[in-house]
Amino acid sequence: MSKASALDCITLSYRLSELPTAQHKAGLAGLVLQVQHMQKQEIPEEEVPELHDVTTDSVSITLTEKSCQRLFDELYTAKIVETKVKSKWPGAKPLREEVEEKDDPKTGKKKKSKLFVYNVVNPINPFLTTYLDNELWQKLWRDMLFQIPRAKPTTRRPFNERANDEPCSEGGKFWKEMIKWEKQLKKGKFRTISVSSALLLGAQDINAEQVPFEDRVDQILLLHFWPLTSLIYVPWLLDVNYSDPKRSDDQPVGYSLAIPEICDLEMFCEEFPDLLQNLGDQKEMKKFRPKAACIELPAQSALEFLSNLAALVNKKLGYEHGIIRGLFNAVEYQHLLKLGNNVKSLGSGRITPNRNLLIKYQQIQETYKNPVFRASLLKALLDPAEPQWYAYFAELFEQFPHEFFIRIGNQTPPLMRNFPADVNRKFKALKSNLPNPSKEKTTMTKEPNSEDHLALIVLRMVRDYVRLKAEDRCGIPWDSFKDKKIQDEKTKKVWIDVPKPFKEEQEHVAEKTFLEVRSRHGDEFADYFAFCFGSVKQRINKDEDFLAITQAILTKPDQVRILTLLALSANS
Repeated sequence: MSKASALDCITLSYRLSELPTAQHKAGLAGLVLQVQHMQKQEIPEEEVPELHDVTTDSVSITLTEKSCQRLFDELYTAKIVETKVKSKWPGAKPLREEVEEKDDPKTGKKKKSKLFVYNVVNPINPFLTTYLDNELWQKLWRDMLFQIPRAKPTTRRPFNERANDEPCSEGGKFWKEMIKWEKQLKKGKFRTISVSSALLLGAQDINAEQVPFEDRVDQILLLHFWPLTSLIYVPWLLDVNYSDPKRSDDQPVGYSLAIPEICDLEMFCEEFPDLLQNLGDQKEMKKFRPKAACIELPAQSALEFLSNLAALVNKKLGYEHGIIRGLFNAVEYQHLLKLGNNVKSLGSGRITPNRNLLIKYQQIQETYKNPVFRASLLKALLDPAEPQWYAYFAELFEQFPHEFFIRIGNQTPPLMRNFPADVNRKFKALKSNLPNPSKEKTTMTKEPNSEDHLALIVLRMVRDYVRLKAEDRCGIPWDSFKDKKIQDEKTKKVWIDVPKPFKEEQEHVAEKTFLEVRSRHGDEFADYFAFCFGSVKQRINKDEDFLAITQAILTKPDQVRILTLLALSANS
């Protein structure tokens, strides 16, 4: 594993296939990228580690005491900056107090507020700041470091030392451990030392049963570098205000770390800097985070990593839809949240490269706008059981107020106002995928996409019911205005100019029916569906369509119920 002509230099050799975790493999890539970046800087040659034979699966690195120290000094580079906060920090004395004037959005008048100024340490890794030249993304990386692996102030010592222009003590400690490692290796033994959660997520020096958590010295070096090659995302989850639903909004919940399980070291180190540059070019914000880093599901961080790198590689190679299976075995994700003094794991998993999966993921991201709608589609897409696309909407309809799904004036929260439009887009996509009956004779029982056909039958029945009931209530026939179109001057979108009385009655019918359908299950729903939607004239033109909906109501009423609720949302 290692060689030493004398203890003034040590050569370590690594193979990706022999490393135990994705963090180790990501760390090896981070180590290589860090050294390659140092080689391009004006650093004395004797202070730069030597890389040998970077291949698909392996690399060797030679360290001296000086180059080991400089390696850690570069990794933990930091500076002291001032930050302004509205409240005093417990146990800390502010540098000074300032008064800031801002316009009050409610009154329009100037409003004064007191701010407290403190010194804080900011990590500024030279490799990341070179390629990820965007303060929003750099701040996201810094915040993650100090809230997840370095959440405890005692673990931030390397950054504090560098911010004060002191050598990083980790460099000297590691060099001493490597000398011990060499001596043990000559005796045919591997030296191990304890690993903390600052290096390996979820690790403990000693657990509750007094069992130590240890790793080989040479592999612990890699665990310092995985943050350089992992991408950070922020899951935004719906925060429901049940007392006043229209005030509901999404909120950030921790961080989802996408950690690549690399299988081609050489290619990854060539492509990853370009990926960072592409991310840095995305400057659009969502509140205080890069919009491109905001996701609906923790697992989406792994999908984003795969999708972004696949798009980059495919663009270089000239492919429309390629695959990067040769670059990754998988991408792991860990959803972590700091609560008080502890870091909690809210979930984890891994996603393997799959061409069809990435294509479907990109289609969902490009087609649909509502984050809650997208999240439900993604859950079905990632479920190994491969359920129907609508399977995860059932839990939404049970948990959240109906105003989230039925557009009811100003009662629907802004975040959810495009939910019905996304349902409509999904139904249109289903329709476009069905064979054309005029060109090809098809029946419900023979079509491979019979579930999509069933969804469209339910949509048609619900649409006819809502429109006919709205006509009866307001006295305005649908045919009297269905051809009247208006166009938005800014977006150029065209839609039907629906009279206000008709629209209000349409909302009322959809809302009332939604609540009645939601409160029924199984046979009770089947009876209600037949009674309610059979009470108006339905345009079911084919015998096989009538047979299909009848069989579905009798054999799988819960699935028909979900489709009915979705169709009511689309027609609200």
